[in-house]
Amino acid sequence: MTFDVGLDRIHTSFAVVRAALADGFFPHYLSTDLTMPNRHVTMDMPTTISKFVALGMPLEQAIAASGHSAAVKLGMDRVFGVIREGNQADLGIFELQEGAFEYRDTYGNTLRATKQLAALQTLYAGRILESPRRSLRMYDFVAK
Repeated sequence: MTFDVGLDRIHTSFAVVRAALADGFFPHYLSTDLTMPNRHVTMDMPTTISKFVALGMPLEQAIAASGHSAAVKLGMDRVFGVIREGNQADLGIFELQEGAFEYRDTYGNTLRATKQLAALQTLYAGRILESPRRSLRMYDFVAK
């Protein structure tokens, strides 16, 4: 059996996550379940990873659960989630920042952290992706 966390606006209790991790119950897959209604709560993968690290999941395990583990499950780990000669260069470059950070769960509980993963750059097919310079609107996600 495998366990996937889709961190979103109505399913997250820091107390439950902390207890599960303390008992050795770690998610195999870690994702945001990002949708338009929860985009103000679940911001991005680096934030999701940072929350789980602050709750007790080792950084390396949280990063693997956010990408490589899914690639393995799908039988695509020779292509995705790994850096290998001949593969398409899809890379995320991150910085582990130190400081005082605060997160909230669905129930308004606060989690204080001393580390945060921050995205610095994204490459897709070896090309640098630029951040959008505008806010997203609902129709940006509607198939045309």
